[in-house]
Amino acid sequence: MVKSEVERGCQPVASLIDDFNITLDTRHGPKVFPYDSCFGPNASQDQIFEDTKRLIQSAVDGYNVCIFAYGQTGSGKTYTMYGTKEKPGITPRAIEEVYHVLSQMESFCDIKVTCFMVELYKDTLTDLLVGKENKKPTQNLKIKEDLNGNVYIQNVTVRIVRNMRLIFFIDKTSIHKRRFG
Repeated sequence: MVKSEVERGCQPVASLIDDFNITLDTRHGPKVFPYDSCFGPNASQDQIFEDTKRLIQSAVDGYNVCIFAYGQTGSGKTYTMYGTKEKPGITPRAIEEVYHVLSQMESFCDIKVTCFMVELYKDTLTDLLVGKENKKPTQNLKIKEDLNGNVYIQNVTVRIVRNMRLIFFIDKTSIHKRRFG
């Protein structure tokens, strides 16, 4: 719960049953929601990444993967995805893991890494790699499916990423670049 809820004496309505199920107390009784993984409020950045790390290999193998951080404002989504310099979140760790996996393949194949970064907030897609001075109208970003069933975002900014030296992280106001090594 966020600080204001605690101060008002609110009680939690969601509880973790196990690593795969959450119960939500509703006026019609409890309702169970199953997920691939569930993490409680005391889960560490290390625990969350270890559980999601396998998705990096799946992405390199050609599968579409998605990590969906869902929750109310102030619940820790940004912290979980981006973390801090001392406790990096899923995004910087995933980028590092992508390059670790690719380094094991570079002797027998040509590799090109591209990326895009979008935010979905209140049914609006925002291209996070466009500078404020060049903002594309968000209505131009369209989620599409090609003839092979691959999902893509039409009109999104795609950047070639040559190495992991530039890693993006987001604070409360904007995207920043952080240089490694």
